[in-house]
Amino acid sequence: MSPSGPSIPQAVSARALEAPDSLAISAHDDVLTYAELEWRAGALADRLCDLGVGPGMVVAVCLPRSAAFVVATLAVLK
Repeated sequence: MSPSGPSIPQAVSARALEAPDSLAISAHDDVLTYAELEWRAGALADRLCDLGVGPGMVVAVCLPRSAAFVVATLAVLK
């Protein structure tokens, strides 16, 4: 935790523990709870690590505004 508060991934993880079934994202026809967001972002973050992505590396995210964009961005931050 930084002096200004938790990071975005820390805040999402905490919310997923506190209220896993709460609505996290509603975009077009895609609805995700905090538990689903945490799981999807974690799975993608693990995959990125498997591909050799690590801290300080640049990762491009090219997606339209969507739940997938939020998942991908959170995964990169993790």
